[in-house]
Amino acid sequence: MKKQFLTTVIVICSFLLPLKARAASLFSELYIFGDSLSDTGNAFNATGGAAPPYPDGNGRFSNGQIWVEYLAQELGLTPNQSTNFAFGGSTTGTNNTIVPALPGLEQQINGFTAANPVADPDGLYIVWAGSNDYLGGGITNPSEPLTNLANALTALAGVGAQNIMVVNLPDLGNLPVTVNTPNSAALNTLTGFHNDGLTQTLNNLSQNLTPNVNFIPLDLNSLVSDAINNPANFGFTNVTEGCLLVGCTNPDEYLFWDTIHPTTVAHQFIGELAFNTLQPNSPASVPEPTFALGILAFGALATKEMFKRKLSTSGDCQR
Repeated sequence: MKKQFLTTVIVICSFLLPLKARAASLFSELYIFGDSLSDTGNAFNATGGAAPPYPDGNGRFSNGQIWVEYLAQELGLTPNQSTNFAFGGSTTGTNNTIVPALPGLEQQINGFTAANPVADPDGLYIVWAGSNDYLGGGITNPSEPLTNLANALTALAGVGAQNIMVVNLPDLGNLPVTVNTPNSAALNTLTGFHNDGLTQTLNNLSQNLTPNVNFIPLDLNSLVSDAINNPANFGFTNVTEGCLLVGCTNPDEYLFWDTIHPTTVAHQFIGELAFNTLQPNSPASVPEPTFALGILAFGALATKEMFKRKLSTSGDCQR
């Protein structure tokens, strides 16, 4: 009986190891391109600490780690500043809305492809840009940003990038800086056009590029909309104001850190969404509790309590 139980535990543990353990071998590294939402210190270092001027973020546009760092950890990787090319203020083209001398997405991609004529085929490439085109770059037609993004993705695929995650935009009219302004509705409409066009762009590229290229859309828009419409589900009590600007003492209850950027807790939700999106045949949502999955999959034990008691005497699954 004991042998049978231990065999069952081993089978369950091998199937139900935390997703991060099973995904650790998926990718060799993260290569990140974009703007302040993915910048882990490039703009801060380039401006001598002038941007962003937040004391709590260690050079990030937030009050702590951001989503690409959480994603790296979920994948069993160490966040690597040398493979993060994102700059705060970057548009999808050559402009930067913080400091004109800083790069846009186009320079990031061109610099990478020039230095890496043969890209790491086992890496995960992340591209998230577009907000600055509309919020600070004066763009009112998504055709230019979408063309820029298509060129960036084509260039990455051209040097051998095979797995490319592409992130859409949150509703730009629902940010603290825009939510109660006359431009809010127009910005949300513009966001919708951008996101629809991005989906079509990815579909077109998938048909025209080498079949080795795997585009992985990340629906950030739905996540942020869900957090705004159902804040209690995320532990938020404020989804309309920036914590920093109202002098809050409980940033974990805020969706936004300033008037545009998420708090580190919100970034963690984004990282979890990205991680779940990478799981084969798995919905892009917060994982179900592993124990419940084990009971459904195997019917191995009669009750949760019995399983916990037995497991505690047999050693942890990950030992």
